[in-house]
Amino acid sequence: MEKNEWKIVGIFIVIMLIPWIILLSMLGTGDVGKLWKVMTGGFEWIFIIVVLLIASFILHKKYQQAFTLLEYIGGSIALVISALATIMLLFYSTTDLADDDRINSHIAYVKWEEHHESSYEECVSEDKDGNCERYETRCSYVPDAYMAYDSVGNVFSITREQFFAIGKYFGTPMEKDFHNYMNDDCDDGYWYYYRWGGTKQTRVPSSKKHHYVNYIKASHSVLKYYGQMKGYEKDIEKYPDVYEGSFGDFYLNRVIDKESVVPAYWKTAVNNELCYHNSYLGPTKEVNVLVYFTKHDRNFTYALHEAWCGGKKNDVVVIIGMDHFPNIAWVEVMSWTPHEAFKIKLRDKIQALKTLTDYNTFVKAVVDQIRAPGEDGFERLQMANMAYLIADISLPWWAYILSALIIVLLYAPLMWWFFRNDVTDDNSERSSSRNRWTSYSSFKNNY
Repeated sequence: MEKNEWKIVGIFIVIMLIPWIILLSMLGTGDVGKLWKVMTGGFEWIFIIVVLLIASFILHKKYQQAFTLLEYIGGSIALVISALATIMLLFYSTTDLADDDRINSHIAYVKWEEHHESSYEECVSEDKDGNCERYETRCSYVPDAYMAYDSVGNVFSITREQFFAIGKYFGTPMEKDFHNYMNDDCDDGYWYYYRWGGTKQTRVPSSKKHHYVNYIKASHSVLKYYGQMKGYEKDIEKYPDVYEGSFGDFYLNRVIDKESVVPAYWKTAVNNELCYHNSYLGPTKEVNVLVYFTKHDRNFTYALHEAWCGGKKNDVVVIIGMDHFPNIAWVEVMSWTPHEAFKIKLRDKIQALKTLTDYNTFVKAVVDQIRAPGEDGFERLQMANMAYLIADISLPWWAYILSALIIVLLYAPLMWWFFRNDVTDDNSERSSSRNRWTSYSSFKNNY
């Protein structure tokens, strides 16, 4: 095969790798491993792949000159690799395995990458066979980019105004660093930084949505509640998402009060304090603290548990029932932590407050219990410990049919190319291209 022909084959193979590209862009390798466990917990996926391989083999046997054994083997490998990722993607998207928690930290620094030029090689001369004889360096313009980095490595895109606003809030001098992009023929640029100075007053808490595989949510487990929301629907708030505030898209409302139980000033003060403390507790305890207020009785807990599927794997949701502020009627703690003693002690500690007049006392009670040692403190649920629920997760029949159609669509361009071209460099075999084209034409006429 000629060099350009190999490039075409490479393009078609990349097309078949699209499911893997999507999968790895959404999830880390650990969560992809969890999806693999879920998929291989059954056998239906094997049936889909075997049927497609048999269909491909039948085409090879019927049109051997147009679709050689070497092409069949290479295509089969690409088909299987693509099929595995496609089926795992459908498991993730159609069985409720898809979930997201909140990673909490604080903004460590912001960076401005000044506009510059990046270099690339462009072919300016080709020989008669289409192979490049001479390349020249070209420059492409890269605009200014503004980013905020938290202390655990998450990156947030921000605006120019937000970059300078955070810098002013930090109160630290702007650093300037010349960055050499190693482009001798193109223009370089500077990087500018503002770094947090380490004071409480200038700390900027952050929350990042993180996708993960949730066995509990996708299963029909006895751990889940059913039929508990009747009569409570209008008072159940959806799970809070990150939103864009004055500094960027990393704010989270930690106090949920849909029924307007507590005063606005109290909610604002507690939310600010919880965000501040969670910026420390996030990296160390991997926890996400929320407080939910309601005027309903204790049965509301079960309704919220059903609506939120018990919360995320790192959540501590303190549910407080109140007839009127500031008196506490009842308290429950919703969390998937394996430390049951933690939930009981936190519930009892808040209940013992009796009132929420002093918001600092309330926040301190929550934070101290999370930090408590051993079983009395918080520990995040490891989803691997819930792997026994995999047996209860299955893909709907229509999703298997859809997976087969997607795989065929991804495989079709490579198959088409195999029927039109030869993957060997053997000149004697390439001389039979007329017979190969005849076989391909016969294939088209038959179908």
